[in-house]
Amino acid sequence: MVNPYFEKFKVRAAEIGPNGKAKFPVLINFFQEAAWQHADALGVSVPALMEKGHTWVLHRLFLRVVKPIEKNEVVEVETWPSGIEKFFTFRDMRFKNEKQELVAEGCTAWVVIDIEKRRLIPVPDYITGGNFVIENNHLPHPTDKLPSLGEAGSGPEFKVYYQHLDQNNHVNNVHYLEWMLASLPQDYLLHMSLKEIDIQFKSECVLNDEITAEFQQLSDTEIIHSLKEKYSKREVARALTSWEEK
Repeated sequence: MVNPYFEKFKVRAAEIGPNGKAKFPVLINFFQEAAWQHADALGVSVPALMEKGHTWVLHRLFLRVVKPIEKNEVVEVETWPSGIEKFFTFRDMRFKNEKQELVAEGCTAWVVIDIEKRRLIPVPDYITGGNFVIENNHLPHPTDKLPSLGEAGSGPEFKVYYQHLDQNNHVNNVHYLEWMLASLPQDYLLHMSLKEIDIQFKSECVLNDEITAEFQQLSDTEIIHSLKEKYSKREVARALTSWEEK
């Protein structure tokens, strides 16, 4: 029987923003570390898949912050595989503080690709046959399409350097969020806190790619974001973020 995986993380000084709270991408890094360790324990880590010519790629991530996390707080991440479909596997997460209060929760959708062809494949039998799925009151899997941008404001441009790459030899997904946030007006970031993100990773970014960031403010508290490869205009990621006043 597969059990949820638990791992504790202490929020360090370098992970705190100007408001004294943990930066949003820090939570995604905590989740990814816990997910990696759990997949390794289950025998389906990235290195294990690579031996078969495959790898994991994150397709969609939804994360909601329930309560801000302070410097030096210890956060326990709980994560578990919550579903499998033909082309997708789902993994959920919960974050709790030392008082066992829920501070964040989310869900993700993952795909498996053929490394040589860089193409999506159906979830292989060695994963679907593993009885990995845990029914554990997971959030609804994000399946709705994110809205397209209308009249968008352009932010800065970014170039992919070596330090942005992960073991799949493409940009780690946390950098996508960082680029989206960096495109927003500084005054907005100073007065608003990110509470929720729903992000879809649409294509890879590789070394030396140049990325443009666009956004459209749907309301005072909702923004739609898009990242595109500068020359081909290929969209690499799209997200909907929700905010509240600090």
